[in-house]
Amino acid sequence: MRKNNGENTIEEYENIIEKLPAAFAQHKVIYDSAGKAFDYIFVKVNKKFEEMTGLKKEDILNKKVTKVLKGIKNSKFKWIEFYGDIAMTGKEKIFEKYSEPLKRWYEVTVYSHKKGYFTTIFYDITEKKQQKEKLNYVLRFSKIGFWEYDIISKSLSWSEECENIFGLEAGEFEGEFGDFLKRVAPEDRAYVQKINSPITEMKQGIPLEYEHRIIKKNGEKRWVRESANLNDENKILGLVIDITEQKTIEKELKISREKLEHLISETTAVIYSYQIIGDNYKILYLNENVKNVIGFKAERFIGNQDFHLSCIHPEDREILKAKIKKMREIDYSIDEYRFRDKNGNYRRLYDQQKVSRRENGVITVVGSWWDITEERQEQNKEINALLFKDNLSGLHNRKFFKKTMADFDLKDNLPSSIIIADINGLKIVNDSYGFEKGDQLLKETAAILANFIRDKDVLARWGGDEFIILVPGSTKEQALNIIKSLKARFAASKKVNIPISISFGVATAEKESADFSDLLQAAEKMMDQNKLLENSSAKSKIVENILSTLGAKSYESKEHALRMSSLAHKLGKRVGLSNYDLNRLSLLARLHDIGKTTISEAILTKPGRLTESEWKIMQEHPRKGFEIASAIEEFSVIAEEILSHHEHWDGNGYPRALKGEEIPFLARIISIIDAYDVITNDRPYTKAQPPEKALAEIKRCAGSQFDPQLARDFLLMMEEN
Repeated sequence: MRKNNGENTIEEYENIIEKLPAAFAQHKVIYDSAGKAFDYIFVKVNKKFEEMTGLKKEDILNKKVTKVLKGIKNSKFKWIEFYGDIAMTGKEKIFEKYSEPLKRWYEVTVYSHKKGYFTTIFYDITEKKQQKEKLNYVLRFSKIGFWEYDIISKSLSWSEECENIFGLEAGEFEGEFGDFLKRVAPEDRAYVQKINSPITEMKQGIPLEYEHRIIKKNGEKRWVRESANLNDENKILGLVIDITEQKTIEKELKISREKLEHLISETTAVIYSYQIIGDNYKILYLNENVKNVIGFKAERFIGNQDFHLSCIHPEDREILKAKIKKMREIDYSIDEYRFRDKNGNYRRLYDQQKVSRRENGVITVVGSWWDITEERQEQNKEINALLFKDNLSGLHNRKFFKKTMADFDLKDNLPSSIIIADINGLKIVNDSYGFEKGDQLLKETAAILANFIRDKDVLARWGGDEFIILVPGSTKEQALNIIKSLKARFAASKKVNIPISISFGVATAEKESADFSDLLQAAEKMMDQNKLLENSSAKSKIVENILSTLGAKSYESKEHALRMSSLAHKLGKRVGLSNYDLNRLSLLARLHDIGKTTISEAILTKPGRLTESEWKIMQEHPRKGFEIASAIEEFSVIAEEILSHHEHWDGNGYPRALKGEEIPFLARIISIIDAYDVITNDRPYTKAQPPEKALAEIKRCAGSQFDPQLARDFLLMMEEN
């Protein structure tokens, strides 16, 4: 039976997961006996996952990764072992990795929400990686000059590209530091000499980077950027690159930046930048919109780490610290946290940030804050609504009912009653017709209850096949009248073509001191007592319905059962069965093929030979019949015989390949009677044969299919008749 107590809301989050801008996937790891991961299964993925990987849900869900990505075990990176460790230890990791089976680069966040399981959230960064490779290629062939200055000998040597930058011929540079200074534009010479003094004075470990103008041999002024450092051999090593075009662009950018700053000031987001230096961070810039969002002016935050931290909710400060730590390793991050505004209220901010520069151990980050407080409040309302709803029936769930009772003002609603309802025979319906029919029965029951109750009554699915109703202001007598009316409605319902039988229990609170758990216990006790009286009858009606359904969709008609009962009774008397066993035999004749109700009409009435798969389905009907009969006390006495009525004397029958006297005696009788009736009456696959041919077939199969002694007794009985 499909259980649903309403507290599992995983399906309800699917809409939220589907809208994530990142790929989302949950997996279950498969470990060997030594605890080593050797495979994992796709449990859930979202639409973005399909888009990024090209894998479709219907092709991968509940399948092993080794079947989906056949090359994964040959990958240089041991994906399965890596994820197996995450799922076992609960670690969280963020990394970039190339997937050889998918031939893509991904930025991955992986964590374990439950031991043995892991979740990945990732972005496709293939294009970014490709762009970076192209950039590296360009840099290798860029025109960057190299020079070396020996502090001891005062000699300066230039690469050929250095001379090109300064407009000199190869070997034309004189080779002294002073000669180099002559090539620096007069207005920058003092600055260049000063900036180089730390390392010329042999203070190691002080890298330099500076920009200045030079005068080429032809008199043209150009901008260059130089970087230099002192090595262990008392030599200053330096690089130089012509940045004249860059300086021109910077001038143009300055104008553009002024325009951009104007636009930024108009946006509804808070735009900011900060630098990470060691373990600290320093806010450099916030646009003026910060005042509109949280009430504080931008200058309160500039360079003031302590004030910024004080505004973050104490429970969320670790998020910020983790964010700062992350940005040392990755270039992009999205976080949410609560931020105190000027009025002391906490706003929920959506924080999106990106590294713009990494230079000399300093990381510069730009980002934006968006106030999503109202949006999250609406989402929480929707989620809370889903938490209190039963997905199958559409009613409130157990959690909602308990909360209602906890908040219920009993004092102003005395007396009040609780009614509990339990569907009789739902397991038989599930076993016989399938879970889809059982679900229809649950939905129809819920609909009848919902259409009957008053607006102020509270109805919920209590669990499995149980429902519960709170009836404020109701005496016990009134509650019993409600139950009487409901029973009439259920008896009249024809919507699911199955008789709906409900057992009810009721308890009434007449004093303010009444306890909900005591009321519930009393109502359940009454319901259980009623179920003992009503359940058997309800199950019998369902079985009658099953037999009618079976007769309507196959050749297992009532007439077939009557003919078999008559012949079985005669044979049973002939072999000396007791009255008790004769009654069991008659019941077996009627119910032996009840398991066929779970088989489709197309198979039952197929005129041609069954396929191998269809035959396997057909061979399951004794087990299904056994399950149905076992669920009903008065039918359970023949459950073993129903399970065994297609076993053969020689052990070649089904479903258990029993042999000889291992087969229950009544099952051996009914197999002969069934064979005779099938041969002598029309079937989809054959026309009726005369009794002589049927008897000859039973004689031929005595000792193989049939008990030889029972076969002889049957043949003699038929000859005498």
